[in-house]
Amino acid sequence: MIKSKLTYYLLPSLLFGCLTSAATLTAQTNPPADTLVIDVAMDAGTLVYSRPDALATGVRRADTYVINGFVYGGFSIPSGDTTNSFAPDPAGSIGTIVMNGIFVSDPATAVSSNVPMITTTHVFTLNNADGFVTQGLEGAFPQIRALLGGTGQYSGSIGQVTEELLGTNGTGGYNLRFTFQLVRLNPQDNSTTLTAQKQRVQSLKARGQRPNR
Repeated sequence: MIKSKLTYYLLPSLLFGCLTSAATLTAQTNPPADTLVIDVAMDAGTLVYSRPDALATGVRRADTYVINGFVYGGFSIPSGDTTNSFAPDPAGSIGTIVMNGIFVSDPATAVSSNVPMITTTHVFTLNNADGFVTQGLEGAFPQIRALLGGTGQYSGSIGQVTEELLGTNGTGGYNLRFTFQLVRLNPQDNSTTLTAQKQRVQSLKARGQRPNR
């Protein structure tokens, strides 16, 4: 009796809410999205697993790892195998990326290799103190990831990111392309902050250049 009464009262209320709110949820209410493309080269030499024998015995479900890479302007890295022509380094980069992941299935027992097997978080740190954080699946490409937020001019950003595999580089790591479709909700100017100045100095030192005083 109680269940039937709840159903009687709830269904008309939910239906009424849908009917009255639908008219306001139109495409015109959505703010325009910006498109940003950046390329990334992962450095396989920085790959570390939490389980020391993961590479020797084979990765398994719940294994975790972390790997670093460099960020470049969009369409800077050519598609295909760049093993003999390109290796990630600070020269020409506009920032760095840290990627940490958890295997959600056992690759050895996977039905298909074209199935996402890893959930990852990507932290992009640009030299001007702007940045992004994304979350999504990996193991098959392309993948659409969620943009969780950002810093600097991308502060408060929402949207999604398409991740594409370009090829491999001189370290054996992946070259990737990320296409952001984002809405900036609370942009901030970090260019003159102490953090931006420190990141610029660190970037110049990594390239072997002396910062201007």
